[in-house]
Formats: sequence, C-alpha cells, structure tokens
Amino acid sequence: MEQSVSNFALSTNGQSVTFDIIVQKRAIGCAITRDALERHFWLERGAVVSHLTKAFGNGQQRIAAVAERKALAKGATQVLITADDFDYR
Repeated sequence: MEQSVSNFALSTNGQSVTFDIIVQKRAIGCAITRDALERHFWLERGAVVSHLTKAFGNGQQRIAAVAERKALAKGATQVLITADDFDYR
C-alpha cells in the first residue's frame, strides 16, 4: 500500500527527518535517522540540510513503507526508523 507522508521536517538537532503517516486511520509520528539516510539513501556524510531533505524525498515511498510496517507490527503511535530497518537478513 502506498503511504502518503506529511509534515516532514528536519529535527532540531539535525540528526533525523521527522514526518507523519496515517495507518489504519491513526496518525503516526515518525522519524528516520541521518545515519539511515547516509547508509541506505546515498546521503553523503556531513551533507547540508538541502541534501538531507532531498535524500528523504527520493526514498520517501520506501521509508514510508518501513514506517507503516513497524507501526502495524508494534501497534505504535510513534516510529523511529534506523539503518538496521533496511538491513535485510
């Protein structure tokens, strides 16, 4: 299922991008770490903010799908996505 992402923004410490998705009619607050973007979405280490948001935008569908799966699996109202979430075993 394709997810719609809203309200995406850089966190205050610059170490993650925050965003919201709707899962089963519930708003889920999400964040993806800068490390995950660097390791899995071709963000250069130490990149400027504009590159961080571009990397997020380019991977938005895949990121939202992982957020949705985590929210459903855990019944969570908040989800933190790390690089480990993209390491398939």
